[in-house]
Amino acid sequence: PVSFAYHTLCMPGSLEGLRALSPAEEYLRIVASAAARGLAPPDKTVLITGASGYLGQHLIAHLARTFPTWRLAAAYGGLDTFAEDFGAVCACVQLDLTDGAAVTALVSEVKPDVVL
Repeated sequence: PVSFAYHTLCMPGSLEGLRALSPAEEYLRIVASAAARGLAPPDKTVLITGASGYLGQHLIAHLARTFPTWRLAAAYGGLDTFAEDFGAVCACVQLDLTDGAAVTALVSEVKPDVVL
């Protein structure tokens, strides 16, 4: 099953969070918290989809800087310079995410612990 982050409305005085975290976001929050306390997270393989977008590019830069031992793979769309810009920190695969066979092949090849 696929979980998506969803937004909820909060009334004044309610809990701090304005939205629930997806499992991937919760995982990254826990790992970042552990890293901030000096606890080394285990090596992971992370597949970032939509990597050529604004958030994807910043996520790659953050993960590469924060967790240099992690293996990063990036599935990106039509940004011609993406592999040139990020190839030093992650494996770059140009991919149409609507092509189910291509996505299945990529996941089988990369074997990610986390997909973002």
